[in-house]
Amino acid sequence: MVDGDKPVVTITGISGYIGAETCLQFLKDGGFKVRGTVRDKTNEAKLAPLREAFGDLFDQLELVEADLLQEDSLIAAVAGSTYMVHVASPFFMSDDPEQLITPAVNGTLAAMKACHAARVKRCVITSSIASVSAVAKADRPAGRIYDESHWTNPDRPEGCGNYVKSKVLAEKAAWDFVAGLPDGEKFEIATICPGFVMGPPLRKENFTSGGWVKKLMSGEMTEIANDTCPIVDVRDVGFAHLQAVKVPEAAGRRFILAHSTPCFMEYAMPIAIKYKKLGWPISTTEKPAPAEWYQSLFDTTPSRDILGVQYRDVFTMMTEMADKMVEQGVITKP
Repeated sequence: MVDGDKPVVTITGISGYIGAETCLQFLKDGGFKVRGTVRDKTNEAKLAPLREAFGDLFDQLELVEADLLQEDSLIAAVAGSTYMVHVASPFFMSDDPEQLITPAVNGTLAAMKACHAARVKRCVITSSIASVSAVAKADRPAGRIYDESHWTNPDRPEGCGNYVKSKVLAEKAAWDFVAGLPDGEKFEIATICPGFVMGPPLRKENFTSGGWVKKLMSGEMTEIANDTCPIVDVRDVGFAHLQAVKVPEAAGRRFILAHSTPCFMEYAMPIAIKYKKLGWPISTTEKPAPAEWYQSLFDTTPSRDILGVQYRDVFTMMTEMADKMVEQGVITKP
């Protein structure tokens, strides 16, 4: 279905860090009628930052109310859409599975049911690299290189945290839902599995990645973890979502998004190099290495060759993230 001559794409979670960037990428592309879901269209505290971030493009955005945990509202929101981009999902840590796993899985299933009801052509789902790499030790790949064929094992003997479980179970729920549909009712899906998303935010509200930078720059982070984590720029993630809708070959694929797998000191150093000399209390003391130090590596060839992602480097994404958060007043020198 189309609005005029443009296909309609409904994007969930547009008030979030990744969702706002993804929505902006679709608006800038100009090839879509963009519909974004929010819980309350009258909540100016939530909408004002989007209006400021999107500028004149905000007027081209159709806002609809929907709650991921209320299926009927999401079905109504997606009605008439050609595509859906499901970005909304919890990103925090909790010991309570009801706070993470249940809403992640049920929210994704609600999105799948909405896509089925609307007869969308394709749904792109934001998953996580966490759904790829938490395999049992016995199943670790040769060379420590993971690709899209690898799946996290939520029942692995080593245990699996609730956040990681939420990501893999939600992604599996999406694939299983479509696989279980009659052939004439199936729709295309693609999943985006980003590493730790960094880069300049469009909005000022708290978010997990920004919290890491804020702790570093405020001096609250007195020691930097001696560990590694795959990293990717939020702008590259937004672009990947756009391309996963536009590129025919993206259908039925998972895409790992990561520039590299640096240690956390490499996250911190670009910011420290610029801001320590300006008097910011940034620590460059590293914690002792853990007993078992393991660095996962990732094959991102499909994201480059199929989606056309050209990754921003760590120095660029971290310095520009810090610069933006200081400019916004989100981080101030102690």
